[in-house]
This record gives sequence, C-alpha cells and structure tokens, in this order.
Amino acid sequence: MRTIDTTGCVVSSYFEVALNYVLIGLSSRSLTARWNTFPMAGAAADLNFLKEEKQRLRGVLEEKEEILRKLNLIKTLKEKGDNDQLDTLSAKWREACQQAILELHSMQPEPRPSLSTMLNSWNIDYKMIEFNDDEESFG
Repeated sequence: MRTIDTTGCVVSSYFEVALNYVLIGLSSRSLTARWNTFPMAGAAADLNFLKEEKQRLRGVLEEKEEILRKLNLIKTLKEKGDNDQLDTLSAKWREACQQAILELHSMQPEPRPSLSTMLNSWNIDYKMIEFNDDEESFG
C-alpha cells in the first residue's frame, strides 16, 4: 500500500517515511507525528491477505510439482525405450477401470441405466477405456 507523506513523497513503509524526513532535515517531533498517522489497519489487512495468498500459491505449486513429477516419469520411461512397460501399465490400469465400471454398474438399482448412459454422466471418454457404445461392451 502506498501513501503520500506531508512532504509530498510517495512512501510505502515506515523506513521510507523516516528516510524522507532525515533527507529533508525535519525534526524528530514531526517524524513521530507522521508515524502515528501511518495507516496500520490497511497494512495489517494487506499482510493477512498476502499470507493467505502465499498459502494458496504453495498448494498450487505442490499440485503442479506433482504433475511435473508424473510427466517426467513418463518422459523417462519413453526415453529409455521402455514403451513395453508403459504399455503394460496402461493396459493394467485400463482393465482395472473397466472392472470398476462393471462393478459399479452392477450395483445400480433396477432398472439399471445403460453403460453408455452411465459413462456419459461421468464424462468418461470411450476411447480411453476402449468402450464400444454400439455393443455396450469393452474391448
């Protein structure tokens, strides 16, 4: 937060206020009077806002670092030419996803919605899980 002191200088801290008074040679009495009118409530509110913003940004940074870690792992696997392992892991997770979807579908009360209706309501891409909507099956 910035303010204009009695000398017409723009300042943002007590240090700048004191420095301005020293440079222009005003008495310590006028410096004390100026300090007593410095807007502390606004500074405290700004400080609290900045602390909250810092915490929020730390959380965002941690999320982005985790995504970056995963992407670097995939990049490393691809660079090593270990695509077979990556393909195996992808197939394993796709199969687990298919099993979970079938299990959740079987838990639905009668009359059960179709698999394609259920997948559409969850915004799941058919290609990602190799779902054939014409046959209502995986594969």
